[in-house]
Amino acid sequence: RFITIAVLVPLLLAWFAFWLNTEFRAADRMAVQINISSDRASDAGTLIAHVSDAEASQRGFVLTDDASFLTPYDPARRKAEAALARLNGRFADSPEQQARYRTLRDATRRKFAEMDQVMAQRRAIGLESSIARIEKGEGRRLMETIRTQADAMLEAEAATRKARVSAFSRHARLLQTVIW
Repeated sequence: RFITIAVLVPLLLAWFAFWLNTEFRAADRMAVQINISSDRASDAGTLIAHVSDAEASQRGFVLTDDASFLTPYDPARRKAEAALARLNGRFADSPEQQARYRTLRDATRRKFAEMDQVMAQRRAIGLESSIARIEKGEGRRLMETIRTQADAMLEAEAATRKARVSAFSRHARLLQTVIW
């Protein structure tokens, strides 16, 4: 009987240590997923800010014909492109988010092309022509699409993050219960 206990106790302890290691690694993977979701949301939010900065820069230039208003335009564009690049491929686990990303990417590219065209028109033809183009509303519609898609991404990521945090908390409580 003593021999059975002497053999079983170390085996149970070894199994328990293996199980704990597996559970802690699962917890680490959950924490990484929570961070990824936070990064996605951050990139989507900063994208809107950068496109808005570029749009304000373009607007100042078109209204005043003062090239100093364009100083933040190129940096904002590069930052927006960098945010899109970071978002690219981060949604392998979500077809819905992949579709939103593609729409967001395409609208952002079209928005910058539209802003470039309006500024070129301002330089070449003048204020009235560029304002007439702005009044057609293409830029506003593209910006609305960008905001709508980014907001939908942010909402989906908030829900994903909430679910992951909840799962992580349940997992942590289970481990705490088993350990104590």
